[in-house]
Parts: sequence; C-alpha cells; structure tokens
Amino acid sequence: MAYIRPGDKLEPVETKPLFDMKPLTRKEKADVFRFLAAQNLSKRGLHPMFEVKLDLASFNHESMSYLNHLSGRRADVLAIGSGYGITIVEVKSSVSDFNTDKKWSDYLKACDVFYFCSDGKTIEHIAQSIKGHEKEKKIGLMVCDLEHMKLEITKPSRRDESLKIPDFVRKQILFKAIVSADVFLGGQYLAMLKPAYSYIDKPYA
Repeated sequence: MAYIRPGDKLEPVETKPLFDMKPLTRKEKADVFRFLAAQNLSKRGLHPMFEVKLDLASFNHESMSYLNHLSGRRADVLAIGSGYGITIVEVKSSVSDFNTDKKWSDYLKACDVFYFCSDGKTIEHIAQSIKGHEKEKKIGLMVCDLEHMKLEITKPSRRDESLKIPDFVRKQILFKAIVSADVFLGGQYLAMLKPAYSYIDKPYA
C-alpha cells in the first residue's frame, strides 16, 4: 500500500472510464423513449402497454372505410385511462424517422390523446412540421433527456370533440389491449381494470 505524505509531488495519472459507452442504436433509443413515455403515463394514473396492434374488425361500409386507415398499424405505446380514454404515443428515433413516416396521422383516428416522443432535436423539427396541421390541437410532444433519463411534455395534447373516435373503435381497442395485457400478466390486469372490462364485455355488439 502506498502512502501520500504532505509535500509529496504528485504526477498526473491518466484515467480511463470503467467501460466504453457506445452511442445508442436507433432501436435502443426508441426502446428508451418508449420506456420513458410509459413511465410518464403510468405516473399520471394511466395503464400503458407496448406494441398494441390496431387491426380491428369492420361491420359495415362505414366502419370499413374508417378502419382501412388503421390496417397494419401498431401503437408504440397505448395507454388506457380510468374514463376509458385512449392515449397513443408514437416514438421517433430521429428526424429522418419522422420524415419518412407519411401515415402517422392515421393514429389520430384511434385515440383521444396523441403524443410524439423523441429527443429534443427531433421534437423541435416535429413541432415546426405540425404547425398549421388541421389536428394540431390533438398532437402533443414529449421530449426525452437520455443523459438524465427524464421526460418532459413540452406541448400537451388537447382533446378535440370534433375528432372523437367512434364507439365501435374504442370498444375494440380497449378489449384488444386489456385481453393482451391480461394474458401477459397472468390474469392480474383484469382485476386492475375491472370497471373498464365490464364496459366492453361485449366488444362486438
């Protein structure tokens, strides 16, 4: 063991990090954004789920026309509120990820509240892009700070009664989400959302 005495001359020592921190891949960034978004929604009393498919059944010409826009869509994060409200969070890993997505507005047809979630630079770009959009009021923005693992809502999503989703869409999405979560959690989820489940006990009626 070496001792340092008062007056000893100390030479600078080159230090190295305990491990090399490589830049996150796009997928890894998206996973972190999803986690932070779900954490935020959970703290606000919602029940978030990941990767919820929005393929729904149609019953007539009207519903078929409406649901065609949702065919093949999958919500990155979908959360259910106590009043059966549906929140969808669309995660974007970069500016280019947003620019190449020409169908994100279809998600507005399947939720009451909608958010984009990404890093500050990407959200700043999205904020400029949605200005003047006919549904701008409904589009909220979440900014993630990867260094401190924090999320901030810079633009809240506002419900728009003129964009209210049809009951047949709400019932199917709630049923699909709740049953999927219940299977994953081994029967615990229905107990947490029993009022919501009783509301959609017959989703195809």
